[in-house]
Amino acid sequence: NLIEAKASGQQLVQELRKNSDLPIIQIVPHDDKLTRFHRIVPIIESERVFLPNQAVWLSDFEYEILMFPETRHDDQVDSTVQYLQWVRNNIARVVATRSL
Repeated sequence: NLIEAKASGQQLVQELRKNSDLPIIQIVPHDDKLTRFHRIVPIIESERVFLPNQAVWLSDFEYEILMFPETRHDDQVDSTVQYLQWVRNNIARVVATRSL
């Protein structure tokens, strides 16, 4: 579980560590949201990100991604970007773990 190591994220990390056995990975975003987004665009454009054909949340998610940064809400974009960056930066570790 990736959690942004900022204000409310720090509280969530403490709470989850205290009350669960979930693995917690704290991440610290660098640069602004737009810069981070531009870094992962090639991953999306290379068709390595898969979405379900149907989901209750899908149209809202697609709208937010396609309209970013001109959309009012960007939480889904930000969390998606942070996840894709983490995967890209940790892919060797992820692959090694899966092969065990």
